[in-house]
Amino acid sequence: MRANPDYARFRPGESTLRYLVCLLLAAAMWLFLAMNRQYDSHVRAGLEIQLPDDVWVSDSIAEHLELKVHATGWQLLRMAVNPPALMISESSIKGRSVLDMKGESSVIIPQLPDQVELLDVYPAFVPLHTVSKESKRVPLKLETESAPGWAIDSLVIRPDSVTLTGPSSRLSEIDHWSTELVVLPADSGWVLGKAALLPPGELEASAIVVNYHVLVHQGSDNSTEEP
Repeated sequence: MRANPDYARFRPGESTLRYLVCLLLAAAMWLFLAMNRQYDSHVRAGLEIQLPDDVWVSDSIAEHLELKVHATGWQLLRMAVNPPALMISESSIKGRSVLDMKGESSVIIPQLPDQVELLDVYPAFVPLHTVSKESKRVPLKLETESAPGWAIDSLVIRPDSVTLTGPSSRLSEIDHWSTELVVLPADSGWVLGKAALLPPGELEASAIVVNYHVLVHQGSDNSTEEP
């Protein structure tokens, strides 16, 4: 029996495959054209403000901005995947308590992808809660705990003081700075070691550890904070 030539040329699913290929090509073409169009949209950008060395932040400063931009779909996709990181130099904030972000557009635009138009910035104003830094040197105290029946006969620490830097309102409350607790062994003689200072928190400290020499002898129980 001779096969029908028309039937032999027909393959099941061939028309469906051709339809899917055409559909994918059309979708790709539509996506390409759509991504090349210009759109108004909002993007999130990181914000870092460089502060002068003699200035202390007394309150948190905004770490992000929302930018309204005019850009192509490709540019918007790029900024969504890799958000812009904006840097404001200390020269822009010197002597100012509020930063006008719209006024900083000449600084922001060069940090955006090429040919992206900046339309607006939110928030429009960023408060700068800053105070001048001050320094204060205070004595250090070694916090120790002796075993029952043992006491400290002599104690030396180096350095014996530390310089703290921060806002004057905080420094005025401090008359000394302590170390972490050191538990001394029940053994006569000199004990040598290092002790970490308590974390300074929002302050800056000129040292983080001290060296100590402690002479321990058997006697009454003793816990001390001697410098």
